[in-house]
Amino acid sequence: MKKRSALKEASLKRILTSGAARLREEGLSGSGISTVMKDAGLTHGAFYSHFRGIASVNRCNLWRRAVDSKDLSDQILNICLKATVRVANRIADQTLNFHAEINCPGRVDIGTRIAKIGRSSITFEQALFRNGRMHATAKTVIMQMNETTRRSEPLSIEAIEHLNRLIPRF
Repeated sequence: MKKRSALKEASLKRILTSGAARLREEGLSGSGISTVMKDAGLTHGAFYSHFRGIASVNRCNLWRRAVDSKDLSDQILNICLKATVRVANRIADQTLNFHAEINCPGRVDIGTRIAKIGRSSITFEQALFRNGRMHATAKTVIMQMNETTRRSEPLSIEAIEHLNRLIPRF
């Protein structure tokens, strides 16, 4: 990996880590770009080379958190960073269903599975549990998009093979 892309990846991880900490502490409405970047020790310019706004960081962190496993979310992030064409992963569709009331503070467990791997998208299904009771379910479709043409971009064969290995076989 070239030094510049290694630095860019490191700054992205610092922003996401800082944003995740702020998201946990202050919720969706509490975190701002200046606070996140100060915590990350980076400039605002570094922020805008990765994201359009703080909502993008929050969505990314919520998705990474929903992936249930830090190892799995890092693997998905690495697949995205290895793309040969300048691509972005966008939420194409998201459905969230609440089944029971849940209050803070408290511990929740989030389970995630890859439901479908498409030509240019991945469908995740999530469930949120508290004390063994399911409180919410979600379905999220992440689409890979070519940044230049703004059209869907097929997932690489490497990415599809890697994602298929993450699907449990019963």
